[in-house]
Amino acid sequence: MNVRSKQLKIRNLPQDEKKKDCVSTKPYLWFLCTLIVGISLIFFFHLYLIGGLLVSVSLYYLIFIKNEILVDFYDTFAVFYHVSPLPDDCFLLYWDDVESWHFRSRTYDYEELMVRLKNGKEISLRCACKHKMQRFFEQNTLSAQTLTKQISQ
Repeated sequence: MNVRSKQLKIRNLPQDEKKKDCVSTKPYLWFLCTLIVGISLIFFFHLYLIGGLLVSVSLYYLIFIKNEILVDFYDTFAVFYHVSPLPDDCFLLYWDDVESWHFRSRTYDYEELMVRLKNGKEISLRCACKHKMQRFFEQNTLSAQTLTKQISQ
């Protein structure tokens, strides 16, 4: 069975779809909450060392660490960036090409998303935000499988 999912250059991505969501390297909400907790510890509880540490780490990440997009989600596909040593390559995964998927723990810092395509090929994709990825895969692969069943009947 032929599948449309493949590794390609970022400049060759389809341009006609609207992005629904993305996963990036910088969790802004987490760092803002840590910043607020640090400020609270300093002013309300007078825990200067712990509060100062939280504030400084949060500000450092918010200001100096570069935010990169790891995955973009669309209605019919997802785009995974940083899957190759080449900086301008990405992996385009169409939802209707997915036969099965699951998460596998690799090390303490990340998990892998294992995807089996309908042609039998297995791909391994680095996963940063498991909950968001799981939500999109559950929504889109189930709807793609339902649509395929309806078309075949």
